Formats: sequence, C-alpha cells, structure tokens
Amino acid sequence: MTLKTLSKITRALLYALMVLVAALMAALFVSADVRTFMENEYGAAGSTVLFYAMLLVCGGIALWILIELAAVLKTVESDPFVERNAAAFVRMGIAAGVLRKMLFYVHHYDRRVRAGDDTQRAFRAYAWHGVQKGR
Repeated sequence: MTLKTLSKITRALLYALMVLVAALMAALFVSADVRTFMENEYGAAGSTVLFYAMLLVCGGIALWILIELAAVLKTVESDPFVERNAAAFVRMGIAAGVLRKMLFYVHHYDRRVRAGDDTQRAFRAYAWHGVQKGR
C-alpha cells in the first residue's frame, strides 16, 4: 500500500469520525432517548443545562482535534515537517489536556451525585477541589 493510499484511507476515517461526533452532539438535542440516558446515568436532571454545555464543549474540542489531524495529514504526501504541523500538535495537546480535565470533573461530579450529594453541592465541591489543587 502506498503512502498516498494510506493517507487517503486515514483521512476518510477521520472524516467519518467527525460525522459521528457531530451526530452524537446533535442527538443530545434531537433524541429523547439520549437525553433520558444522560439524565439517568449521570444524574444530570438537576443541572441539565450545565451538563449539556460541558458535553457540547467536549464534543467541540474533539471535532477541532479531528480537523487539525486531517489538516496535518494533508501535508504527509508532500512535506510533513512543516512548522504549521508542529504548532498543530502543540495546540492539539493543549486541547486534549483541557478535554481530559473536563471529563475528569464530569466523572467525579457523577460519583458525588450517585453518593447522594445534590447536584449544585457536588459541582461546587469539585470546582473548589480543582482550585485548591491548582488544576
């Protein structure tokens, strides 16, 4: 398999993943089943707007990372060692760190709600925990 063919297959898979992420983000608004699942599994009924906002921001960051990867793959066929690619990898790393932090708080927020804390108290506790730890 040539480099050109492999690059095209990889870009096609990235585009398919972009469509999937966008469809999942749209499903938050369209499908009642998805909303019910999120509310039951993650206890988001008390602060639905905040929870959906976090999910949409996470989805947006994931889409942005996929778009950056697709742009980097376009240069593989000619010259992959350009300054724009190095800067793109730095930006993607920072975005992945932000995404990791957001998912960390969603996970711990969910654990607090399941343990019996009300949603506002759980969110404040973990927001304050992040401030105390310098996260």
